[in-house]
Amino acid sequence: MEQQNEYCKVADFYDSYVTFKDDIPFFVEEGKRVTGEVLEPMCGTGRVSIPLLKAGVHLTCVDNSPDMLAEFRESLKRRKLTAPVHEMDVCILKLSQRFDLAFIALNSFSELLTDDAQRAALSGIHEHLTDFGRFICALDNPKVRMKDVDGRKKLLGKKPLRRRYGVVAMWKRESYDPDTRIVTSHQIFEAYGPNSLPLFVREMHLRLRVIEPGEFEQLAASASFSIADLYGDYSCEPFSDDTSPYMIWVLEK
Repeated sequence: MEQQNEYCKVADFYDSYVTFKDDIPFFVEEGKRVTGEVLEPMCGTGRVSIPLLKAGVHLTCVDNSPDMLAEFRESLKRRKLTAPVHEMDVCILKLSQRFDLAFIALNSFSELLTDDAQRAALSGIHEHLTDFGRFICALDNPKVRMKDVDGRKKLLGKKPLRRRYGVVAMWKRESYDPDTRIVTSHQIFEAYGPNSLPLFVREMHLRLRVIEPGEFEQLAASASFSIADLYGDYSCEPFSDDTSPYMIWVLEK
């Protein structure tokens, strides 16, 4: 099993602090463009999945964390939504259908820490696409992202806790190993209830592989993908190596 990050420690309040929404309109539009089935590997708690399902997209969801999927299934139940949800490693996809579109959002592909794992994931996704299927992979632009990796402890902000009274503050310290090209993010979460009474303190380590543009292009080619587009942000601006915050790869079978 490839996933090595500790989502079991944060799954019950993950949606409280991961509130990024800039990519939602992009993925909803891409999902609505296809008439067939859509696959979301590494779906987590359904941050992107739920808006797509609300938009009527025929979505199948896969993730390797039982704790994250438990939160996702509960969210589906509360919203009276349904979708096929599978606990499965993206590196060992075994589904009985093919998809017109697959996507991995929010730099999650970088959680695959070896070349072999990345190639296995891409090859498996390729095999699960229809003849004219596409795969969209959203990654951080390393030249921009690495400017923030400086070893210092930083307060990222405070967010209200969903489904309970209180707030959660998130601290982060990141380090980089040039030999493995892995960023380790030590994350600390401090939650407080009414009257600033402490609720809990949790810690986790998130490990991400830095993926350069040329490296991902070679990985895609090794899985028999061709590159249709490369965007630098969710408004589909062309990618700039120096300034774009993201690398949004659109691959074709």
